[in-house]
Order: sequence, then structure tokens, then C-alpha cells
Amino acid sequence: MTRNFIKYFIIVFVLVFWTNLSFAETNNKPTSIKNKIIMIDLDGVLNNYTYYNKENMTTLKKGAKEFLKTLSNDYTLILFTSRNLKSTAKWLIENDIDKYFADITNIKRPAYLYIDDRAINFKGNYEKTIEDVNTFKTYWNNKSF
Repeated sequence: MTRNFIKYFIIVFVLVFWTNLSFAETNNKPTSIKNKIIMIDLDGVLNNYTYYNKENMTTLKKGAKEFLKTLSNDYTLILFTSRNLKSTAKWLIENDIDKYFADITNIKRPAYLYIDDRAINFKGNYEKTIEDVNTFKTYWNNKSF
């Protein structure tokens, strides 16, 4: 009985000590900015978008490649889109910007930031947000929807 107790105590002690040591080491290190994810929308952010066309994703927006290159140096980029993922991957490759993305998805994932042309930044005020929704205009189309 005593021998089993000592074995059990040693195992528990090692596990607790090792877990706490690992936890302490990871929590004392500054979080790398590269671990932060930015999700970027395709239509209206990376391409010259004016309306949804299933067959044509239009051309790459001027400055988009440099924008992605700069962000990808410090952040993990994920493209999100409602478009067909295979067609989107093909478009990224054709425009030589696939190398900047870790993934393509149509699911909103947890991220540090979301870059989208159809977004409103919620600032804690519901009345102001309703006003923003009712007067929303995309930068590329000055008409309210």
C-alpha cells in the first residue's frame, strides 16, 4: 500500500509540476503577432466588385497584392467568401495571391479582425447601430440598399 501511494504521489507530482512549468513558460512569453488571424473578404475587398456574378470574380483590385503581402508578414490571413471555394482558389492562383493565405473558408471563424466591405463596427450603442444599418452604403456603390 505504501509503495503504491509513493508511486501515485510521484506521478501526480511530476504531472502537476510539468503542467505548471509548461503553463508558466507559455504565459510568460509575449504572444506572437503572427498568431493573430485576420479574415479578409474577397468581393469588394480584393476584387473590383460592383455586383455578384457567379461566373466572373472580376479583376484584382489595384494595390491588393501589396496589401496582402504587408499583412501576411505579421498576421495569418484567411480568405472568407460565399463563392465556390474551388473557383476562389483558382482565382487566387491566377492572380498570384494564394501564397498569402493560410486557408479559404465560407465560415466565420474566430479572428483578431475581419476586413469586409459590407460591415458595420458595433461600438456598444444599439440605436447608433440601427442608424448605421439604415444608412449603410458600400464604398463602391454610393446607393443605399
